[in-house]
Amino acid sequence: MPMSESPLPTPRLSDLARVRGPDYLVGLNPEQRTAVEATEGPVLVLAGAGTGKTRVLTTRLAHILSTGKAKPWELLVVTFTNKAAREMRERITHIIGPEAEGLRWLGTFHSVAAQILRRHAELVGLKSNYTILDTDDQERLLKQVIEAEGIDHKRWTPKTLAGLIDHWKNRGWTPDKLPPAEGAQFANNKGQTLYRLYQDRLRVLNACDFGDLLLHNLTLFLTQPDVLAEFHRRFRYILVDEYQDTNVAQYLWLRLLGQAKQNVCCVGMMTSRSMAGGARRSIISSGSNGISRGRGSSDWNGIIVLPAHSGSSLRPDQRQQRPPGQDPLDGTDWGRKSHCPGGLGWRGREPPDRR
Repeated sequence: MPMSESPLPTPRLSDLARVRGPDYLVGLNPEQRTAVEATEGPVLVLAGAGTGKTRVLTTRLAHILSTGKAKPWELLVVTFTNKAAREMRERITHIIGPEAEGLRWLGTFHSVAAQILRRHAELVGLKSNYTILDTDDQERLLKQVIEAEGIDHKRWTPKTLAGLIDHWKNRGWTPDKLPPAEGAQFANNKGQTLYRLYQDRLRVLNACDFGDLLLHNLTLFLTQPDVLAEFHRRFRYILVDEYQDTNVAQYLWLRLLGQAKQNVCCVGMMTSRSMAGGARRSIISSGSNGISRGRGSSDWNGIIVLPAHSGSSLRPDQRQQRPPGQDPLDGTDWGRKSHCPGGLGWRGREPPDRR
């Protein structure tokens, strides 16, 4: 009787890449391919609409995996919305197949921050089953805090205070770090006191608001070196889509996570105010990796400007300059009024889709 043949083992993705060549690079223009293959060190990709910037990021991710530079769970991939995260996962799955399911750290800034916080909630005075307040609950709690201090909540509304606190958290300011001029904006200089009381109430309730997700992460990273070191070891590469450095907390979060291995790639809109005026700002900086430098920063290893398919890219004289501010980590100027887009209006374990 003929001997039955044993089934052949399923080839690994890295083996296929070596044998067949990287098919995923087909169709990329020279600038896109440069951005994909420059895996080591910080890279900033500036692009206008229709230049294939998201394709660059997804192909770069596939390239890192197919060349065996990292496992899926060693990649931090950050998008601006949950919808963008889902679309990126679909694109990656189309390129590399089921291995994309291992991308457990692909999501928005806040959804990834929520994962990190649930692992170490006790270090910031919470339990891992904390509740994230929606807008209505947040304003109800603030009304209680305002009334407890004998302040007229009709004149100094909870909604106004919620907006201020959201702004302060997006700047990375805890109550003890809040500049006096900021606290003076509400209830005749009582903003800081109310902010502190609100945070105390949240801890008692084992709750946080949307802004706390990143703020508590920053507290963890800055006060618990072993926690930060854990994520330095975990994340070999960091990739950021639709990067807009208009949110200080997001910037600091990325900078802290990327400062060890420094393999950070950010893709941003050339036409956005934040990128046009702020491309000079770096998350991390080190020596040149040989990428041809384009317009923008002198601090990034490489600036790659993708050719525009339309007249969307700004000329240097059209770029907005950012107003002066202060970097909480190194004191250099780079400030702007930050914001967190959209309202909350939800409750649950993980942050919602922001648009």
